[in-house]
Amino acid sequence: MFEKISQKKDQILASFVSDILMSDSFAATMEKIIATGGFIDKNIQNTLNTFRVASKREIDDIEERLVRLERKMTRVVSSLEELKEKMETKSSRGAYQAISMAGVCESCGKNFTKKSFNQRFCSAACRSKNT
Repeated sequence: MFEKISQKKDQILASFVSDILMSDSFAATMEKIIATGGFIDKNIQNTLNTFRVASKREIDDIEERLVRLERKMTRVVSSLEELKEKMETKSSRGAYQAISMAGVCESCGKNFTKKSFNQRFCSAACRSKNT
């Protein structure tokens, strides 16, 4: 997925650069820069600002963000794989092993293991006390 994004980014960048180099205004600006000589850096910066070309620092920042995003995605994928393995592990009776969900009974305050995500009471007795 990230390779596709990187390839697409490279294609867009190459297309953008070729469009800039082919434009008449860019050629005219470059001729002026060459003719003036002393103001090359300022004129180049003005030209790049005119075309809204990202600076090296901005590109580096974007690349850093992409690297961080790739790391996060890798962690998420590995977590999902671990979760999948846990769900596929079968207990001795052949049923899928439940993921441990700790809970605190709303009636008596005991700690218990939930059998379903929305279980609020440790037993039927505690549940009937609150209804």
